[in-house]
Amino acid sequence: MPPASGEFIGGLFSMDSLAFLRWSCRYFRHDLVGLLILVYLIGSQEVGGTIKLTQQQLADELEVSRQHVNRFMVKLGELGVVWRQQRGVYRLNPAAALRGGTVAVEPVPGFRTPRKGLRVDQRALMEELRQMGDVPESFIQLMLPEPDLPEPPLARPRRGRSKNAQAEEA
Repeated sequence: MPPASGEFIGGLFSMDSLAFLRWSCRYFRHDLVGLLILVYLIGSQEVGGTIKLTQQQLADELEVSRQHVNRFMVKLGELGVVWRQQRGVYRLNPAAALRGGTVAVEPVPGFRTPRKGLRVDQRALMEELRQMGDVPESFIQLMLPEPDLPEPPLARPRRGRSKNAQAEEA
């Protein structure tokens, strides 16, 4: 039988924008290590989209240089994909990818508290993030309906001679 939403590997699930995933593959096609970092970040989210990893931990885990991780994290921040809340705590934009599930809730006297906790609601989370004062504008812009995603960088020139150049020489 196919898995239900609570039966994925690891017990949680991720809501990912298919358009964002396709854009990421095109945008970072010349930076495969960067794309690897992005996929790892998507898979490292806690419920609600928080990622608790230092850049050094991420570099060690993926066996890449910390400098590469740093450059890529800066780029993701500029694009509005990732927001650094504090050292070692990042948040992926919920319009791009969001870890789903439930979060524990502290009981409040006189109110019924759900036994399993509250289910993370993407729209409520996005509104909560919009209300926070220190969220970068690029992060907020990506949460708008149908945001303008930047065009991928131009193609890199090929190394060596092209087949056409080789044919012309022959």
